[in-house]
Amino acid sequence: MDIDANGILHVDAEEARSGAKALFIFGSDQQRLSKYDIERHITYVESDANFAAKSVYDHKPND
Repeated sequence: MDIDANGILHVDAEEARSGAKALFIFGSDQQRLSKYDIERHITYVESDANFAAKSVYDHKPND
């Protein structure tokens, strides 16, 4: 991820199993998630035992 001089956040993501890649760009002009949406996403992630989010600092080669 990277934040440019204009404060825009660029996030590159790759799904480990399929190798699917995506680029997300977040600027201050975009609509924010509501508290309800954030809680809904957290509940979904915590309910799926196969969903394992890792920090970039926890990543190991060939992981």
